[in-house]
Amino acid sequence: MAGKGPSPKLPDQRRRRNAPAAGEWRVLPAEPYRGKRPNLPRVPRGLLASSKATWEEWWSSPMAHMWPEADWGRLQVAIATHDTITRRLAAGDIKGLASTMAELRQTLDSLGLTPKGRQDRRWLLPADAEEATPDVPDDELAKRREKSNVRRLKAVDSS
Repeated sequence: MAGKGPSPKLPDQRRRRNAPAAGEWRVLPAEPYRGKRPNLPRVPRGLLASSKATWEEWWSSPMAHMWPEADWGRLQVAIATHDTITRRLAAGDIKGLASTMAELRQTLDSLGLTPKGRQDRRWLLPADAEEATPDVPDDELAKRREKSNVRRLKAVDSS
């Protein structure tokens, strides 16, 4: 199941050099998505101001570069669900809301809009990529690895 165990390491931090089954990490573009594709979906009508702000935030995020046009319908369903949850919370109507919130969380995960979703897709935000890349020269990294606590096993006679 996705999301269990430690997160995968970056390529330069791995001990094994074979390709990971889920693919390599990809650093998302730093610039916000500007809608280079035709027919970019507009803000759905009738949304609360906070939901419209969330819609704009989603589309200006680095993750928007990765969404194929086939995902745009799911984004519209997600924002409608977000708007419904916000309205019901404001009205104090929380009965049966947990399943709707779980559905929204799963949709946001599948679109990479949550930290777990980005980890599952192996997407790195530009700021995260800068933190993950050490400012140490490669020869210094090699020296540090040689001095690490990892020791080779030796065969010992049990007699």
